Amino acid sequence: MQGLFTFVVANTTAAGHDAFSVTCSPRGGVTVTSATTPGLARGLLEYLRKRGGDIFWSGDTFDENLTRRPAPASFSGSSWAEHRYFLNVVTYSYTTAFYDWEKWEYLLDWAVLHGVTLPLAVGGQE
Repeated sequence: MQGLFTFVVANTTAAGHDAFSVTCSPRGGVTVTSATTPGLARGLLEYLRKRGGDIFWSGDTFDENLTRRPAPASFSGSSWAEHRYFLNVVTYSYTTAFYDWEKWEYLLDWAVLHGVTLPLAVGGQE
């Protein structure tokens, strides 16, 4: 999918928090427009969902057929809340304590695509 996406930081006509618009070209190009980085990422995720893929905490559903499926019509949207956070104090003790860097990279990608703006970080609490 290299070269398929163009990301434009500019105001969009969509209303809401981190609003985005996605324009799908008949030639296969996709332009995601938003005034914010979380909006751009959220627009990308919504495009991938409309193509039949998704990214979950535990894995994703992307495969080589993703680009063969029909492209969606152009659309717009926004995140449902102004501030979006993830993780909690217990997550660091029971879950992420056992993550290697590869798993952390995946989790950070997941957070960006889901529009997280406030990840909880409790380093140095002792």
